[in-house]
This record gives sequence, structure tokens and C-alpha cells, in this order.
Amino acid sequence: MADLGTILPAGASGVALVAVIGYLLRSNASDRKDYQEAVDKADTRADNMAARVAASERALDGERQIRRGIEDKLGAVERKVADLEVLTQQQARIIDSMRGTSS
Repeated sequence: MADLGTILPAGASGVALVAVIGYLLRSNASDRKDYQEAVDKADTRADNMAARVAASERALDGERQIRRGIEDKLGAVERKVADLEVLTQQQARIIDSMRGTSS
């Protein structure tokens, strides 16, 4: 490793160079800290958003399950109505045949 005296210029310009290098190193450290804080904040926001998305998906799944249950009940009611229509038609034919006015 070279001697520090041979790397730095003599006099006030050497002191200024050391001051500038020190300033740049401190600025770099500060920038890295700010960057890491921004990354950590973004990670936290992303984690929070992922949790909200997961909760929304669970809620949506629950709503879909409720909808499917209602659709199943509606289908059962529609089948019963169709059965009642058939029975009503049969009843009307029987009544007509009992009156002697077969159709």
C-alpha cells in the first residue's frame, strides 16, 4: 500500500481533498440509509397490500359460496314449480274427464 503522503498533495489542497472525500463518504452513507428506509417502507406497503388482497379474495370466495347456495335453492324451487305445473295440468285433465268434457 502506498504511503498516504505520496497519494495526497501537500498543503491546503490535500486537506481540502480529504474534507471532500469525507463529505462524499458521509453523503453516500446517508443516501444508502435513505434508500434502505425507502425500500423497507415499500416492502411494508407491499406486505400490507398483499394481506388486503388475500382478505378480499377470502371475502369474495365467501360471497361466491353464498351465491352458489342461493342458486342451488333457486334451482330446487324452480324444479318444484315445474312439478306443480305438471300436477296442475294433470289435475285439470282429471277434473275435465270427471265432468265429461275430455280435452
